[in-house]
Amino acid sequence: MLAAYTPLENPEYALVAKIDLQEIQAPFFRAASVSLTVAFALIMLAVYLIHHLASPLIFRLEALVAERTRALHDTNKELALRSQQDHLTEVCNRSHFFNVLSASRRQSDTQRAILFIDLDKFKPINDELGHHVGDQLLRHAAQRFVKAVRQHDTVARIGGDEFAILLNNIETIHHAIEIATDITSLIQQPFSIQNHRNLRIGCSIGIALDDNPKETEEALVSRADTAMYHAKSSDHSNIAIS
Repeated sequence: MLAAYTPLENPEYALVAKIDLQEIQAPFFRAASVSLTVAFALIMLAVYLIHHLASPLIFRLEALVAERTRALHDTNKELALRSQQDHLTEVCNRSHFFNVLSASRRQSDTQRAILFIDLDKFKPINDELGHHVGDQLLRHAAQRFVKAVRQHDTVARIGGDEFAILLNNIETIHHAIEIATDITSLIQQPFSIQNHRNLRIGCSIGIALDDNPKETEEALVSRADTAMYHAKSSDHSNIAIS
């Protein structure tokens, strides 16, 4: 209760006024309640508008980020593949072949062999018909190498018209010779490239059995390369064993 007192002219009388405090506070509470309600409504309206306007932008941004992430992943994957592939024939390149060979020797105790292959009669075709025909001939030859070997073997272009094949998990040297024989038979079949429907080449193959754990990968491949040159100079067979 709030009260006020004031004396009147007659000393026997005085004026007293009083009012309940709740009556005084009620307008302020009503004003505060209205203000809070309006403020809450404005806040909710602002949240709705922000969500309504920003959500599409956020979704588009998330989609764009996801798309860019996928594109970056695909690009990195393609770059990694290109760093391992020969750009012309799409088989392994020299560097990746040695990495695969090294990993195979570390991880597996099974028998393996290296085939070193040089294409015969390729240079005259490349010189006479042009490099565009020679390049396609290399591609087709590489595809035949891949077709002739097993899925767990590795075909690589070492350089020029020279290729190497890692034969994993072979039983004996005779198994490697059988695969090399299949390769020579497949390569000797005619090639049809553009208007040239009867291109014939051959190949000389050197085989090196990986039977010395202390031998380096370079020495092993070099031994197969040396055997290939023996096969190339031989009049009896186009396959030689180191």
